[in-house]
Amino acid sequence: MVHIIQTISDNYIIEDDYARCISRGNVFILKTVYNKLKILNSKDIVSSIKDLSNLVYNTNIPDISSIFNHIHLTKREHINNNSIINNSLVPFNMRYNGSDTVKYMLNITSSDINNILKDLNSTIINNYGKDLTVSIISGGHCYENFIMNKELLINVKSLDSLGIATQEELDSLKLDTNKNIIFAQPGCYNWNCALYLANNFGVFIPGGSCYSVCLGGHICGGGYGIDSKKYGLTVDNIKGVELIVFNNNKYKPIYGTATAFNTWYNHNYLKEPLFISLSEQVFTPEAAAWFACTGGGGGNYGLITKYYFDITELPTIPTKTYYTTINIPYYKDNKIMTQQAFSRIIKNYMNYNIKSQDDNKEDNIFAFMFIYYRSSNNLGIKFVVWGNDNSLSPQDTSFFKSIFGDLSNINIYSDIDTINTDNDIYLSNWSDVYNNLDSGIHVNSYSYSSLDVSINYSVNSMPYLLNKQNTNGSGPNRKFKNQCIYLSKDNYLGQTSDDIRITNLYNYFVFKWKVPFWSNSDISISAPENITAYWQLDTYGGKINRNPPKNATFNRRNLICKIQSQCYWDDTLNSSPDISYINYWNSVYFSIADQSINGQKLIDNGVYINYPHVEIKTKYPKKWEEYYYGNMAPNLHITPSADTLYTGTILKQCKKILDPSNIFNNKLTISGIIHTL
Repeated sequence: MVHIIQTISDNYIIEDDYARCISRGNVFILKTVYNKLKILNSKDIVSSIKDLSNLVYNTNIPDISSIFNHIHLTKREHINNNSIINNSLVPFNMRYNGSDTVKYMLNITSSDINNILKDLNSTIINNYGKDLTVSIISGGHCYENFIMNKELLINVKSLDSLGIATQEELDSLKLDTNKNIIFAQPGCYNWNCALYLANNFGVFIPGGSCYSVCLGGHICGGGYGIDSKKYGLTVDNIKGVELIVFNNNKYKPIYGTATAFNTWYNHNYLKEPLFISLSEQVFTPEAAAWFACTGGGGGNYGLITKYYFDITELPTIPTKTYYTTINIPYYKDNKIMTQQAFSRIIKNYMNYNIKSQDDNKEDNIFAFMFIYYRSSNNLGIKFVVWGNDNSLSPQDTSFFKSIFGDLSNINIYSDIDTINTDNDIYLSNWSDVYNNLDSGIHVNSYSYSSLDVSINYSVNSMPYLLNKQNTNGSGPNRKFKNQCIYLSKDNYLGQTSDDIRITNLYNYFVFKWKVPFWSNSDISISAPENITAYWQLDTYGGKINRNPPKNATFNRRNLICKIQSQCYWDDTLNSSPDISYINYWNSVYFSIADQSINGQKLIDNGVYINYPHVEIKTKYPKKWEEYYYGNMAPNLHITPSADTLYTGTILKQCKKILDPSNIFNNKLTISGIIHTL
């Protein structure tokens, strides 16, 4: 069922109760008496039927016992609802709190589409009007305040089932009438999904390893994780979606399918000018729903209630998985890491990602590279490497030789002269989530050497599910500011021998230099107190880039690396305001992403909609939609070729078709207005 909860009322009885009293024929409870009753009951004055009788001056009111029982039932429900609300209004990012913004919460617990529609249309529209804007929460991991910023919050945390699609669903999806189609609901955690598929079918959905992220927002942004280099993005495996949209003053379902989009793509997109193929008479809601939900971002078009997959097309679980961790600290034996070593390691990592794109064997390797802001834990550059059916030996992968092989002719450390290690920034234990990877079976150990130090690593092996659980990086809920940078083979860090961006990163992270303020470069700012920060670089490409679906919403298929810049802080340790951390981390981000090298900026590679960063819209008011949503057509009179998918333009039309009233929106929602270049 669906429960509507009023979150801002201090009274136990709301207008619905008055309406119920009147509908029972209790004409003696006039509105003035009802209002008095409401106030007094909130103060616990009405505690017996006698109190109620005395209050309304008439002991002969029909059904007075039922009215009293309803009052106390409502009171109990209010207390229970407050518990639900208090738990639901706690997002992953503790910068946000919905208690001052969210007035109503709609708690969806029924998986039946007809029940959901009935309650959506009767509860929301009848009680609160058709113009109420809404936001949606599943896992609550949004990096920006796109969840706690609307009057009505639709809570789909209880839509957490996985199962076999019914015949009715197959008919709606126009899919083959076999039993290979499974559904996954938006409130299902990544970890629960992995357990269900592994235990029942021996397969998995390629995607993220953060266990507490839910499928609702994860998939509709693309779905990327440690399996993606080998098996592609989550959206590359989707067969259909069940999407509830608000159109013509009514909530209704649309079943989007790859088949519907493929039909339009082949028969219209490639053969007609865009002004014809994108018209509402040609571009069907079913095609629009599928495209919007497979890379168009969460909370932009409607309420996703189910994703559909064919279990026979999902990859089987690897026989063995391997992992290792390697930390190269910033200082050792009273010496500091040199800029030469810092730069060489980053460039080697980039070169590996470029060279490995055409090597299927290297698809089995997924490597995190962490570049830490200098801290008291003496972390520096750290690698966490995962191998699917790959032992991580020098014979099985070129990764380690690529990273460490040519360090043999340099000194990694030099004497400390100007750096002060006494006032290092505090780094809380949870930020280094990979420090304690000590489980599994030890397989082998390897070593590489520079002129002054040896780099050693041990490889462990464990079953796929345990390894994936081990490498999750969710951590606890806390305040943070995270961002994204994509790197392509034509535009990446270390592209030139003297890449100033790596030099700046070294100075900011190792020596803690001031950084130009992101919105006014005439000002430079320092890091606030007790900051925990790092850049996480992830290997990319492989299957993602190799022969992807030609009609994939996520059409950036030339990437070699994804950077997730992460900054965390703890109120119990700090006196600095939140904005000081946000401003500092934005300044570091834009000093690198906006720096032009040979006429190119890293930001021009685009950014991941699942890592929203609202200041990008402020910084690039004319380009932000293209950065987040993809290519925009120069005009609507062209007939596109097969090698050009104008993702941004198509998503704009999806918005216009699926959500013309803009009921579902946030600060980075794509508009339904198509501007030609």
